[in-house]
Amino acid sequence: MRKVATFAVGVIAAVLVLSGCSVPTVNHVGEGSAGMFFDLPRGWQSISPDVLKKAQTSWGSTDGGQAYLDALKWQGVWSGADGLTPQQAFSNAAPEHPVVYASVRSLYDVEVQNVAGDVLTALQDVVLPVSAAASGDGLDVVSNQSYVQNGLDAVKQQVSWATNGVSQTIDVRLVLSTKKKLLFTFWIRCSDVCRDQNSTAIANALDTLTIKEPSVG
Repeated sequence: MRKVATFAVGVIAAVLVLSGCSVPTVNHVGEGSAGMFFDLPRGWQSISPDVLKKAQTSWGSTDGGQAYLDALKWQGVWSGADGLTPQQAFSNAAPEHPVVYASVRSLYDVEVQNVAGDVLTALQDVVLPVSAAASGDGLDVVSNQSYVQNGLDAVKQQVSWATNGVSQTIDVRLVLSTKKKLLFTFWIRCSDVCRDQNSTAIANALDTLTIKEPSVG
């Protein structure tokens, strides 16, 4: 009887393997109403929306910070590190684990006017002052170009810099909605050592980024 039971367990295990019932290695994350999706490793954690919102209340002390919060429709932060805080996520220091930020916001009035012209010129400074980067100022613009993301006008960038002697690289995707009223922002950054260790996960996150028409705006 024991042999039969053992054989049955073995058969079930084999069927599960053959049917593809293995534990997935990635999570398909994002937000349906925001129309933004991408894949991240299953072990990566997100910051609670309430914790993130509370930490960002101090941003309202500046005109630029308040304008961003007013325009924000949806956002999320993820990381390969346990217990990441909002302060660490948005710090200038080079993260030892990948940090991912995704958001959807309304375009500012001046941006609405500018995207009617050249999209690259209009959006290239959204995350970092790429257009003002000069030789020797510490900001190395590896790439900065327009492209099409899911049929939408977009900009992709890769920028590197060092803080306290530790180099880091950020990959950025900026995508306009169909009516050019909303901006989808996606970036992932970490130290160059971290980047080498997580190159597959970073590349997969960027490759799986999918933008659909949202219902938030």
